[in-house]
Amino acid sequence: MKVISFVGLVLSLWACNRSDPQPLGVVQDCDNGSYFSLREQSCQQLWGYKADRDSEGFDRLQIVNGVTVPRKINGQSNFAVEIAYDVNRQSTLEVVMKRVDFGQIGNDSYTDYQKVVIEPGQGSRTLILKPNQKIPPGPAAAFLDGRWSRDSGYVIEVKGGDRFEDEDDDQLKAWRVGGIQVDANAPDDPVGKDIVLGKLIAPKNVSGCERVRVTLPIQRLRRTASFDLALKRPGTPNWDAYGGQTIQAEAGFEGVVNFDFLAVNKEGICAPTGPAAIPDEGTRNAPDAYLFQLDIFDSLGTKLDITDRAFTVPTGSLPVVVSRIGETGN
Repeated sequence: MKVISFVGLVLSLWACNRSDPQPLGVVQDCDNGSYFSLREQSCQQLWGYKADRDSEGFDRLQIVNGVTVPRKINGQSNFAVEIAYDVNRQSTLEVVMKRVDFGQIGNDSYTDYQKVVIEPGQGSRTLILKPNQKIPPGPAAAFLDGRWSRDSGYVIEVKGGDRFEDEDDDQLKAWRVGGIQVDANAPDDPVGKDIVLGKLIAPKNVSGCERVRVTLPIQRLRRTASFDLALKRPGTPNWDAYGGQTIQAEAGFEGVVNFDFLAVNKEGICAPTGPAAIPDEGTRNAPDAYLFQLDIFDSLGTKLDITDRAFTVPTGSLPVVVSRIGETGN
């Protein structure tokens, strides 16, 4: 009986004195390039990662090993990765996104491989990586100084680009990785866009047979494309056109293009008067309503989907009123 009473007393004292455990923090709460500090009770910058914003206000991380990645990607749109190099002979960079689990890089790739040949010298190259699937959300893995700071998550893997094949001390290794986080709510990377257009500039009111000008700013064009702009009636079965022009622009073009045409159809008939159409998709417009319609085609003549996340196209159409029939605009 005395032993039992003593044990019961000890258990009672332990139960009275113990305190419930308090959470100190969750590592997963910290964004790419940072870690949870038990001392500071907050997310702190991970060594070797420098947070920065590009000219378009997009958050990027510069890593001491010469790899610059977005802080977060959404796993659906193209994104840019910058790779620094220092070589004394021609070399090839191979860049791809992969998954790391417990310090082991898997065989599956989450983006198309990007390969680029670099000439001798120092510099950097910006590569656009394109997801080959909808990438599930997940943290970034980080590898610096020969060890994993976090050994599970996503990385950008870089092969090539070091002149001494890992024998020097410049930290630009022939094999490098940069941790990258996937967050479904992250914005698209602006640099990852293949086509970036400004807003169409067009008159709100024109006359039939009048010479019309519509201006389109092209801010980025990574592929050769044809831009077709026409005065159309979306309420008719075939979207009847009353004038338009097609302009081809080569890959790399930046500038402003002007579409100049007469507001007449193929038979030379002046555009009849009519109200402005409603450009919203699914709207049933009256057959006499007008808008300026922009269509984009690739080099093979395939019409591009301007809502694709690889493009930034503020608008594909603008409403316009044809108020009267004028004289021929020669």
